[in-house]
Amino acid sequence: MGKPPPPPSWPAEPIGTKLNSGAPITIELFLDLICPFSMKMFCALYDGDMFAKLDGKVCFVFQNVPQPWHPQTVYLHE
Repeated sequence: MGKPPPPPSWPAEPIGTKLNSGAPITIELFLDLICPFSMKMFCALYDGDMFAKLDGKVCFVFQNVPQPWHPQTVYLHE
């Protein structure tokens, strides 16, 4: 029996879409935009100008997370 293969390595950069960059603090948003609660969270940040107010202070990283209990989300995330 030989050695098991090595585990996969972590990505060098965070996976996701950076909405602001170059800030010392990073907040990751794990949202599914089909979900009404996730959409409410995103709209509260976007419509409340949080991205503009915290530009340079906080980096927001948007992570697409499909939630299986929303059937339409599979098509959106593909």
